[in-house]
Amino acid sequence: CVKKAYLLNPIDSAFTLKKLQFDRSSCILTDTSKSDLLTVWELLTENPEVDLEIHGHTENQGDAVKNLELSLKRAETVKNYFVERGIKENRLKSIGFGGTKPLLGYGTNEDHNHNRRVEFVVKKRR
Repeated sequence: CVKKAYLLNPIDSAFTLKKLQFDRSSCILTDTSKSDLLTVWELLTENPEVDLEIHGHTENQGDAVKNLELSLKRAETVKNYFVERGIKENRLKSIGFGGTKPLLGYGTNEDHNHNRRVEFVVKKRR
């Protein structure tokens, strides 16, 4: 049984952490982001039957190829955070989408901030 409420969503549905955001052109985790990631780490620790896909996203400003690379780096940064804390790498898959899947439009700085994100997709172990 998955113990964290946000993981009671159907398998294959995505969730985000509100405090897990990145500065423009950055893949460095802030201290606030790290503290938010601890809740997901606890989930993974307490539920070994759960695997996780980590989806990195950017805004769509600038070079599409660089954004794709940056989104993958963000997902890899989050994955490495978990691996460094004892989660087996084979339980985690990182994917970068660049700016291809925005949450919001592209009009304001706030829109861009929300589009620079990492989503988590819960997978059941087979």
